[in-house]
Amino acid sequence: SLEIPLLASWAAGIPVRVTDVHTAPAALSSIPRLRRLVARLAARSATNIRVSGQRTASLLRSQYRLPEQAFNVICLGVDLERFTRAEPASFIRREAGIPADAVMAVVVGRLSEHKGHDVFLEAMAQLRQRHHDLHGVLVGDGPLRSALQQAVEASGLRDRVTFVGFRGDIPQLLSASDMVVVPSTLETGPYVVLEAMAAGKPVIATDVGFVREVLVEPLMGRIVQTGNATQLANAISELLASGDVGRRAMGFAARRRAQERYAEQRMVEQLFQLYQGHGRHR
Repeated sequence: SLEIPLLASWAAGIPVRVTDVHTAPAALSSIPRLRRLVARLAARSATNIRVSGQRTASLLRSQYRLPEQAFNVICLGVDLERFTRAEPASFIRREAGIPADAVMAVVVGRLSEHKGHDVFLEAMAQLRQRHHDLHGVLVGDGPLRSALQQAVEASGLRDRVTFVGFRGDIPQLLSASDMVVVPSTLETGPYVVLEAMAAGKPVIATDVGFVREVLVEPLMGRIVQTGNATQLANAISELLASGDVGRRAMGFAARRRAQERYAEQRMVEQLFQLYQGHGRHR
């Protein structure tokens, strides 16, 4: 919660108060009335609110009754070199027993609520008989790991889905993948979409956060409804049908867009201009 520092800085007479919103805001209707009033007062006291996408700005604007000029949309930036120069982690296939010719769909994210892993597993179950060359890899750890592993067993996906846990070599893992799937149900980002684009991989993501603002479909992948396993399965099937050549073309388009719009340096420059602009108007 940013209410206390925002109000304290306002009361102290600090002229520039810029706040960043990195998580999906909770519905104000779900919190007590007094807290709601304090939250709105704090939001209105900010000189500027920096968000990573228009959807978050619209949600905050309607909930907190703020003018459009209160917001600056500056998307997150990604270290392009870290992903474009990564060598594929081909050993993952050997460690996990994934055939060299299998199509690897990677999901990166904490195994927790709102990340949609259960929907991905349901989609994989639907595709099991149609696409014998498809293999899912879940990267990350979290409180739902045991439940998700049980779901894999119950769905007969033991030989088609692999859990690799928390990893420090995400650029290499993405480089080794054939497609990246982001089945989240609630996000302000998700940042992994930008990472996958930088790695030159086609992306299938749910319509959350800034996904529709950064991912151009069908040129770079597919956008599907949240919680819709059948739609997700169909999107994966489409990318499988496009073959290696089609997926590489999507990945190339994704990387080019990341290089043009989402370089880390560009984000830093935009932030600098934001603060510099406030400094000139003091």
